[in-house]
Amino acid sequence: MFFVAWFWAYFNTALFPHDVVQQGTELLGNVQRSDVLGGQWPPKGIETFDPWHLPLLNTLILLTSGTTVTWAHHALLENDRDGLKWGLICTILLGLAFTSVQAYEYGHAAFHYSGNIYGATFFMATGFHGAT
Repeated sequence: MFFVAWFWAYFNTALFPHDVVQQGTELLGNVQRSDVLGGQWPPKGIETFDPWHLPLLNTLILLTSGTTVTWAHHALLENDRDGLKWGLICTILLGLAFTSVQAYEYGHAAFHYSGNIYGATFFMATGFHGAT
């Protein structure tokens, strides 16, 4: 449910950026569109990553690590010690690769965690993948 909340915040704001303006107006008074999101998603001034490069690579690494841990699990059930060992080694290596690509991506992001909903939802939703 934790991931659902962060992805919901991201997609809700992406699909309905004008609702954020409306809620900001109700909470803060006379808020201009340009003060919140600029009426668009991603907000004005946010330079995003090309989804076909690092994000795609990291998604493939994450999905592949799921298959290698499944391989290790099935090897355990079949009492195949070598298969278990290699499945876990591959999973650990893929986890290290995922963390490395994520660290590189975080270090080169043109936006930050604080100051806007785009950065906050991006870093929380992606960061907790590495933590779990």
